[in-house]
Amino acid sequence: MIAKLILVLAGAAAVAWYGLVGGKKVDEDKVQAMYRDYMSAFDRGDAKAVCDFFHEKLTGEARYQSHVTPAIQTLNKAKACAAVDEFRETKQKLEAQVGQELYTNLEMTVQSVNVAADKKSAEVEVLLEMRIGTEQRPLLDARSTQRDVVKANWGKLQFVESHAVVKYYQ
Repeated sequence: MIAKLILVLAGAAAVAWYGLVGGKKVDEDKVQAMYRDYMSAFDRGDAKAVCDFFHEKLTGEARYQSHVTPAIQTLNKAKACAAVDEFRETKQKLEAQVGQELYTNLEMTVQSVNVAADKKSAEVEVLLEMRIGTEQRPLLDARSTQRDVVKANWGKLQFVESHAVVKYYQ
Protein backbone atom coordinates (compact mmCIF):
# COMPACT_ATOMS: atom_id res chain seq x y z
CA MET A 1 0.00 0.00 0.00
CA ILE A 2 2.76 2.42 0.95
CA ALA A 3 4.75 1.42 -2.16
CA LYS A 4 1.76 2.26 -4.37
CA LEU A 5 1.34 5.62 -2.64
CA ILE A 6 5.03 6.41 -3.16
CA LEU A 7 4.74 5.50 -6.86
CA VAL A 8 1.66 7.70 -7.26
CA LEU A 9 3.38 10.62 -5.50
CA ALA A 10 6.54 10.15 -7.58
CA GLY A 11 4.45 10.09 -10.76
CA ALA A 12 2.58 13.24 -9.73
CA ALA A 13 5.88 14.97 -8.92
CA ALA A 14 7.29 13.99 -12.34
CA VAL A 15 4.19 15.33 -14.11
CA ALA A 16 4.32 18.57 -12.08
CA TRP A 17 8.04 19.00 -12.82
CA TYR A 18 7.45 18.45 -16.54
CA GLY A 19 4.58 20.92 -16.63
CA LEU A 20 6.40 23.60 -14.64
CA VAL A 21 10.01 23.13 -15.78
CA GLY A 22 10.91 20.37 -18.23
CA GLY A 23 8.06 20.87 -20.69
CA LYS A 24 8.78 24.58 -21.00
CA LYS A 25 12.31 24.37 -22.40
CA VAL A 26 12.90 25.81 -25.86
CA ASP A 27 15.90 25.17 -28.09
CA GLU A 28 16.73 25.84 -31.73
CA ASP A 29 16.13 22.24 -32.87
CA LYS A 30 12.63 22.26 -31.34
CA VAL A 31 11.87 25.60 -33.02
CA GLN A 32 13.02 24.35 -36.43
CA ALA A 33 10.93 21.18 -36.01
CA MET A 34 7.89 23.24 -34.97
CA TYR A 35 8.06 25.33 -38.14
CA ARG A 36 8.43 22.23 -40.33
CA ASP A 37 5.38 20.66 -38.64
CA TYR A 38 3.41 23.90 -38.91
CA MET A 39 4.10 24.26 -42.65
CA SER A 40 3.30 20.60 -43.26
CA ALA A 41 -0.08 20.96 -41.52
CA PHE A 42 -0.83 24.19 -43.41
CA ASP A 43 0.18 22.72 -46.77
CA ARG A 44 -2.04 19.67 -46.34
CA GLY A 45 -4.96 21.86 -45.21
CA ASP A 46 -5.21 20.44 -41.68
CA ALA A 47 -6.89 23.41 -39.99
CA LYS A 48 -7.08 21.71 -36.57
CA ALA A 49 -3.37 20.89 -36.55
CA VAL A 50 -2.53 24.45 -37.63
CA CYS A 51 -4.75 25.90 -34.92
CA ASP A 52 -2.98 23.82 -32.25
CA PHE A 53 0.20 25.82 -32.94
CA PHE A 54 -1.40 29.03 -31.64
CA HIS A 55 -1.51 29.89 -27.95
CA GLU A 56 -4.91 30.96 -26.59
CA LYS A 57 -3.53 34.45 -25.94
CA LEU A 58 -1.83 34.93 -29.31
CA THR A 59 -1.24 38.59 -30.17
CA GLY A 60 0.29 40.45 -33.08
CA GLU A 61 -0.46 42.10 -36.36
CA ALA A 62 -0.06 41.60 -40.08
CA ARG A 63 0.65 44.51 -42.40
CA TYR A 64 -0.46 43.83 -45.95
CA GLN A 65 1.24 45.79 -48.70
CA SER A 66 -0.35 45.50 -52.12
CA HIS A 67 -0.80 47.55 -55.25
CA VAL A 68 -4.35 48.40 -54.19
CA THR A 69 -4.67 49.37 -50.54
CA PRO A 70 -2.34 48.64 -47.64
CA ALA A 71 -4.07 47.11 -44.64
CA ILE A 72 -3.29 46.17 -41.07
CA GLN A 73 -4.92 43.23 -39.33
CA THR A 74 -4.57 42.49 -35.62
CA LEU A 75 -4.00 38.84 -34.83
CA ASN A 76 -5.54 36.56 -32.27
CA LYS A 77 -6.00 32.81 -32.18
CA ALA A 78 -9.36 32.81 -33.99
CA LYS A 79 -8.01 34.87 -36.90
CA ALA A 80 -4.83 32.81 -37.13
CA CYS A 81 -6.81 29.57 -37.09
CA ALA A 82 -8.95 30.82 -39.98
CA ALA A 83 -5.89 31.19 -42.23
CA VAL A 84 -6.07 27.64 -43.64
CA ASP A 85 -9.69 28.03 -44.71
CA GLU A 86 -9.00 31.50 -46.14
CA PHE A 87 -6.08 30.13 -48.13
CA ARG A 88 -8.24 27.30 -49.49
CA GLU A 89 -11.06 29.74 -50.39
CA THR A 90 -8.66 32.10 -52.19
CA LYS A 91 -7.28 29.20 -54.19
CA GLN A 92 -10.78 28.01 -55.12
CA LYS A 93 -11.76 31.52 -56.30
CA LEU A 94 -8.67 31.70 -58.49
CA GLU A 95 -9.37 28.22 -59.89
CA ALA A 96 -12.93 29.29 -60.77
CA GLN A 97 -11.57 32.36 -62.58
CA VAL A 98 -9.02 30.45 -64.66
CA GLY A 99 -11.09 27.29 -65.10
CA GLN A 100 -8.46 24.81 -63.96
CA GLU A 101 -6.83 23.36 -60.86
CA LEU A 102 -3.92 25.45 -59.63
CA TYR A 103 -0.60 24.52 -58.12
CA THR A 104 0.49 25.80 -54.73
CA ASN A 105 4.02 26.37 -53.55
CA LEU A 106 4.59 27.22 -49.90
CA GLU A 107 8.09 27.71 -48.59
CA MET A 108 9.22 28.82 -45.17
CA THR A 109 12.78 29.75 -44.29
CA VAL A 110 13.72 30.24 -40.66
CA GLN A 111 16.29 33.01 -40.88
CA SER A 112 17.23 33.26 -37.21
CA VAL A 113 16.32 31.77 -33.85
CA ASN A 114 17.22 33.64 -30.67
CA VAL A 115 16.50 31.49 -27.63
CA ALA A 116 16.01 33.48 -24.43
CA ALA A 117 18.60 33.01 -21.70
CA ASP A 118 16.02 31.23 -19.51
CA LYS A 119 15.18 28.88 -22.44
CA LYS A 120 11.46 29.51 -21.97
CA SER A 121 10.92 31.32 -25.27
CA ALA A 122 12.52 32.16 -28.58
CA GLU A 123 12.24 35.02 -31.02
CA VAL A 124 12.22 33.77 -34.59
CA GLU A 125 12.70 35.64 -37.87
CA VAL A 126 10.96 33.86 -40.76
CA LEU A 127 10.47 34.34 -44.50
CA LEU A 128 7.29 32.76 -45.89
CA GLU A 129 6.77 32.54 -49.65
CA MET A 130 3.41 31.55 -51.12
CA ARG A 131 2.59 31.10 -54.76
CA ILE A 132 -0.60 29.91 -56.40
CA GLY A 133 -0.67 29.50 -60.16
CA THR A 134 -0.45 27.42 -63.30
CA GLU A 135 2.62 25.65 -64.64
CA GLN A 136 3.27 28.72 -66.83
CA ARG A 137 2.99 31.52 -64.23
CA PRO A 138 1.94 32.44 -60.73
CA LEU A 139 -1.42 34.14 -60.26
CA LEU A 140 -0.77 35.01 -56.64
CA ASP A 141 2.75 35.60 -55.36
CA ALA A 142 3.16 36.79 -51.79
CA ARG A 143 6.05 36.98 -49.37
CA SER A 144 5.85 37.53 -45.65
CA THR A 145 8.62 38.46 -43.29
CA GLN A 146 7.67 37.60 -39.74
CA ARG A 147 8.98 38.03 -36.24
CA ASP A 148 7.43 35.39 -34.03
CA VAL A 149 7.74 34.63 -30.35
CA VAL A 150 7.29 30.98 -29.45
CA LYS A 151 7.00 29.35 -26.04
CA ALA A 152 6.67 25.77 -24.88
CA ASN A 153 3.42 24.74 -23.26
CA TRP A 154 3.51 21.23 -21.81
CA GLY A 155 6.25 20.25 -24.24
CA LYS A 156 4.55 21.69 -27.34
CA LEU A 157 5.86 24.90 -28.87
CA GLN A 158 3.23 27.50 -29.72
CA PHE A 159 3.14 30.95 -31.26
CA VAL A 160 2.37 33.56 -28.61
CA GLU A 161 3.18 36.65 -30.66
CA SER A 162 3.57 37.29 -34.38
CA HIS A 163 4.28 40.41 -36.41
CA ALA A 164 4.30 40.09 -40.19
CA VAL A 165 4.72 42.27 -43.24
CA VAL A 166 3.07 40.67 -46.27
CA LYS A 167 3.90 41.89 -49.77
CA TYR A 168 1.97 40.87 -52.86
CA TYR A 169 3.81 40.68 -56.16
CA GLN A 170 1.01 39.34 -58.39
